[in-house]
Amino acid sequence: MPLFLLAVGLGLATGYVAGGRLAALGRRPLSGSLFVGLALASEVVLGELSRRGHLDTAWRAGVVVSAELAVGLFLLRNRRRGERRLSLLLIALGWAANLVVMARYGAMPVSASGLRRAGLAGLAVSRGQLGKHLLTSKTGGLYLLSDWIPLRALHTVASPGDLAMALGIAALVAGGMRKHPGSPARAARAHSGEQTALSPPPF
Repeated sequence: MPLFLLAVGLGLATGYVAGGRLAALGRRPLSGSLFVGLALASEVVLGELSRRGHLDTAWRAGVVVSAELAVGLFLLRNRRRGERRLSLLLIALGWAANLVVMARYGAMPVSASGLRRAGLAGLAVSRGQLGKHLLTSKTGGLYLLSDWIPLRALHTVASPGDLAMALGIAALVAGGMRKHPGSPARAARAHSGEQTALSPPPF
């Protein structure tokens, strides 16, 4: 989660530097964004309840599956979004890579050495995040797609899929902030220019 929050922040900063505006995101919303946000927020909240032992296994599995399905449907519904296609493709590839590993092992494997290098040695990974993580010391094969990349500054360990999704999210936010020909501000400027060009020259 810290990685994705950082990705949103970087996307906003990049968008502003490139001359974009936050209001542009609201004018060009993606289908199903609110549903995805609610699903991921519920995963965070219920993950904390799970960590404290207040949530049984059936509920944990249901929340995880619902969140993954929400992301999948969001990507499917927005697959034809023109200039955002590359950003969404990166998110889809990262999501699919994570899903393949979780489907194969029943949880997301987390590297013990990766945890140590991230300063998280001894962390009980199976108790947090709705129990969807599995501590492992194995390498190779599909484990290359697991959480093994230490991000010490963020106090977390990420997977290649997480990095792809973070890059896609940052690009999606930055790209969504750009001004486009159809935006009200640009349309007004274009109309003003046309009026000036059509005005008769002064005598």
